[in-house]
Amino acid sequence: MSLRFKTIFSVALVIFIFGISAVLFVYSFSINSIVNTKKSDLVELGSSFRAEFEQVLNQAVLVSNQISKDKDIINFYEDPDLENIEDVISLLDKYNVGDAYASIYLMDKNGLALASTDLSFIGKNYFFRDYFKDALNSSSDGNSFQTAIGVTSGELGYYFGKKITNEEGLVLGVVALKLNPDYLEDTLFFIKKIKHNLYLSDTNGFVLYSNDPGSAFSFLGEVSKKDFGEYLKMQKYGNLEDKSLGYDFLVQKFVAVEDNETYEFYNYLDNTERYAVIYNLQSFPLYLILEQDKYSLYKQPIKAAYYLSLFVFLAAFFSVIFIYLFLTKYLKPFGKINKIIDEISKGNYDVEINIRDVKDKEFKDLLEVLFKMSKNIKNNNKNTEAKIKKRTEELYELNKYMTGRELKMIELKKIIKNLKNNK
Repeated sequence: MSLRFKTIFSVALVIFIFGISAVLFVYSFSINSIVNTKKSDLVELGSSFRAEFEQVLNQAVLVSNQISKDKDIINFYEDPDLENIEDVISLLDKYNVGDAYASIYLMDKNGLALASTDLSFIGKNYFFRDYFKDALNSSSDGNSFQTAIGVTSGELGYYFGKKITNEEGLVLGVVALKLNPDYLEDTLFFIKKIKHNLYLSDTNGFVLYSNDPGSAFSFLGEVSKKDFGEYLKMQKYGNLEDKSLGYDFLVQKFVAVEDNETYEFYNYLDNTERYAVIYNLQSFPLYLILEQDKYSLYKQPIKAAYYLSLFVFLAAFFSVIFIYLFLTKYLKPFGKINKIIDEISKGNYDVEINIRDVKDKEFKDLLEVLFKMSKNIKNNNKNTEAKIKKRTEELYELNKYMTGRELKMIELKKIIKNLKNNK
């Protein structure tokens, strides 16, 4: 395995390991912070929407109170005159500022409509409506509120009732205001632009308003056949179909909500985990629900982790390319050095070492060391060879001398031997 490969692999591995560690750290650190912030923002957003809804509804209560105290209205009750009915209707029209109300009508104690800004209401009996009965039977301020599908108009209405009494406290009848749903939507037009799902529901879980048109006039949760039959009998929701959004869990939590509560739940219809905030409108039997897919809360930190991971990958990729090009250029002199070392190892101490062509100081120093080493080895070899030659010559002379001496000794021994034999 080459040095180049080891270097590239090591650097890329370090970048990858530390990069992924950074991604995991940032993700784990930011996800809780971001999700909690988004949840808090959702709660605050819903609170502002509730305030807007309550402002519109309280305005209708204020108007009904003003009408109930209007002397001309009271005089009409005490002395009903059909010739004056147009004047009464004109008076009621003056209270309908900005066409906020689909109709304003006066009913006697039996629920019969005596006068109305919508002429189709006159002569109709609304005794069965809760807003009439609650206002008439109220022992306090005489105000009532009900949401229902109108039997005459066939449209959704927010009905406000107010008991009318004379100075002696004698009950004369009830004034009713039907808030125009279009006016409510136009007033709260900005709600349609939010990305969250918003539902305005009554206590039964019936969706009166939603920024999702397909969800309006549906039930948040499943409705039993018995309850749905009762609703049809009461003509509360007209002849609407029993359509559920799958939010049974939220409807069950209505009774526990005093101000606002947050919940996480599972929608079995679309198989998604949801996050919701329920708001009690308190002054009215209505609930505001602001909910969204739970995944969307984690979308931002997941997206950040994705881009950070992509950055780490690109950083590692381009680092590998940069290091490869750098090492290719930087380690290029190693090829020459390897050849020089190889020649020297073969005994070629006269190999050409061109130091001038090398720009990097480190490699110049290395080549100079190799050049000196080559020359030193060459000189040492010459000296060693000279010494060996000289020593060999000396040994040769010594050997020659010793050999001659031995021959003379042998000859001398022969002479001595012969002399002894001649005696």
